Amino acid sequence: MPTPWLQNIFQNYYSTNPRDFIYLLTIIEQNSLETVQFAIESLKRQGLPIQNDQVINYLLNLTPSQADTQDLIQAPIEQACYHQLSEISSMYSQGENSWIN
Repeated sequence: MPTPWLQNIFQNYYSTNPRDFIYLLTIIEQNSLETVQFAIESLKRQGLPIQNDQVINYLLNLTPSQADTQDLIQAPIEQACYHQLSEISSMYSQGENSWIN
């Protein structure tokens, strides 16, 4: 079942050329939906055309940290956990960050 995001991308950018959309699905299969979403949303913010060659070019130029969109999601969570563990550690007078090896 397609996601609403994919349906929107098809309707807005690929409805006149469904073959290109099928190729986009191949790009998603090779990279991940999240990575291609990141690329397309970035292209949209930059005002660049949403076409497969643009998406591929964007993906090829991603740095490893940009390509892993999970890092973009995890960073604030990890920071909050680190802060919380630091607070708990200081409450028990064990010294700051004593829970880290």
